[in-house]
Amino acid sequence: MIDFTNTIREIVEATIVDNEINRTYDNISTGLNIYGIKNKKFNIKDLFGFGDYNFILVQTYNEFYYLVDVNMTDSCCPINDDIFSEYLAFLGINNDQMTLNDIYFKHLGR
Repeated sequence: MIDFTNTIREIVEATIVDNEINRTYDNISTGLNIYGIKNKKFNIKDLFGFGDYNFILVQTYNEFYYLVDVNMTDSCCPINDDIFSEYLAFLGINNDQMTLNDIYFKHLGR
């Protein structure tokens, strides 16, 4: 079973600098190879966008990684485990046991 938390850490480095997202594109293929994920269609754009949701990864000072939805507003429905499962499937990662609790998740402050 793929440890998606560690996979994400290996595949992508993302930080917010002056409201810009700096992305390391080379990490995507390296991370895919390390974890044996064979999906030619998987790329960094897939990781950061799914339907109406657009995600970024933020590394905090305490080394935790957060999967942050940059478009979600207070009036929007929260992302639930079902939507997250669909998102993982969209990325070609089948993990029925993965839930939002397995990823450090929070809204981008409004």
